[in-house]
Amino acid sequence: MTLGEKLKSARVNVELTQEQLAEKLMVSRSAIAKWENDKGMPDIDNLKNIASLLNISVDYLLDDANAIDVNMIREPIDLEKYRKSGKKVIDKDRILRDRYPYATISYLIADHSSKIDVAADWFLMLAFDALPGIPQALNEWKHIKEQYYLVDDKHSQYLVMIGEEFIETRTMTHKVENKFGKKFKIGNVKFRVQAKIRMSRGVRPRRED
Repeated sequence: MTLGEKLKSARVNVELTQEQLAEKLMVSRSAIAKWENDKGMPDIDNLKNIASLLNISVDYLLDDANAIDVNMIREPIDLEKYRKSGKKVIDKDRILRDRYPYATISYLIADHSSKIDVAADWFLMLAFDALPGIPQALNEWKHIKEQYYLVDDKHSQYLVMIGEEFIETRTMTHKVENKFGKKFKIGNVKFRVQAKIRMSRGVRPRRED
């Protein structure tokens, strides 16, 4: 069973509607529907609350092979600091470059789309020869509010999601190869590694110990 199927089954077992569960979690009903249809997954806090409300465990919802570290940090973002001059767009790349100046950082595309959208993504990526900045431009063109990144910072690896109001960082328990085209799965969300973002000017790659 997928995470969405387990969530729906457990919700029905305790006789809660999507609306009732959404109210208890203080999220929208559409968020519950999205999770149950495997088009997204709850964050760690919501996973814990869901497990408590539905009398199940987080381990039950997440396969052991795809488990993620519970060490998740969510922080607010100073949007104005990173707003591109004269535009509404936030320079999300610079947020990562400022935070991890020596890290290897790649764009990630979350597989929430249809097969047609996936094919279109790959066509555009190949057409532009995976130029830096293209994945973010592609997501902006598709009106995606969140941008995902894979960050290799010395001995640690992080899955980072930058939204409209916050940055969410999860420590990866099982490292994946940070290489263009690499696919991996966390819970029921599939990711594809895209082009790497450029380092800030004047910053040289850090030597490994």
